[in-house]
Amino acid sequence: MHFIIGVLLYTVFISLFVYFRQKCNSYRAFEAAAKQYGCKRAKKYPHHDSIWGTDLVRERTKAVGEGRQMGLFMEQINKIGKTFEENFFGTKVINTVEVRNIQQVCALAFEDYGKPAQNFFKSFLGDGVLSLDGKAVSSTMPHVLILSRC
Repeated sequence: MHFIIGVLLYTVFISLFVYFRQKCNSYRAFEAAAKQYGCKRAKKYPHHDSIWGTDLVRERTKAVGEGRQMGLFMEQINKIGKTFEENFFGTKVINTVEVRNIQQVCALAFEDYGKPAQNFFKSFLGDGVLSLDGKAVSSTMPHVLILSRC
């Protein structure tokens, strides 16, 4: 019995240590980027579910069903600000309509963004233009250009 409690406490301790270390590393990375590029922290969306952010997901799902998704987004922009941070299932997401912010992201961190991996057809279809990203796509471009001339 004591062994199980010890293992459980050890697991909780390690989990908390890893969590707070990630938070600390994230904060340091933001501070370094803020100093280098002159960034400010985005305002936070006032979630009712601060752990997973499911309240906002439900609200957006309802808005999509009613055909007012863009209206909801504009309400949030008007209420919170032109740039705000939300929690999407535990992941920080920054929403912005400020052109300057979008330009900065495109100019400074373009390589960090791409389309998500789509590996569900890879075993059936193999590598292709629709399933590749980055350097792999650029190597297929000459073939695509030849086919597009036909």
